[in-house]
Amino acid sequence: MEGGLNTYTYALSNPTRNYDPTGEVAFALPIVAGCLDAASVWATRFGIGLLMSSLLESDADKGEKAAERRAYKKRCTEPPPPGLSGCDLLRWLLQRNMDCKRMREEFGKKWYGDGDPNHAAEIANLDTAIRKLEQAIAEQCNCCKK
Repeated sequence: MEGGLNTYTYALSNPTRNYDPTGEVAFALPIVAGCLDAASVWATRFGIGLLMSSLLESDADKGEKAAERRAYKKRCTEPPPPGLSGCDLLRWLLQRNMDCKRMREEFGKKWYGDGDPNHAAEIANLDTAIRKLEQAIAEQCNCCKK
């Protein structure tokens, strides 16, 4: 970037010493005698930025966040309607997984700035399931289209 934008400002220009996953508040990672102390190990392993951002949320934000979490969980765990079979079932499952992925991505970006490893893992699992469903539909259903 040759003298341009400082990409380390998110951590007060010191990303090896400070931690700021959301870009809102940088926290120092304490270092004692060249070793990480228990607090910085905890912060690194469990994400102190996520903890701090949850402590700073208003009651309205917490309610909105909970409602959005319930909405994506409802869609992600929704059972197929009765009577679907074969290609219709595969297509329904594909659409549900694509909706679930989109909702999880939107939730993660809005509330965690994509900093939640649980969402990243679930989105990766959904990507795999989507690819498998697309493959199954291509193999089993495309022959039946008119």
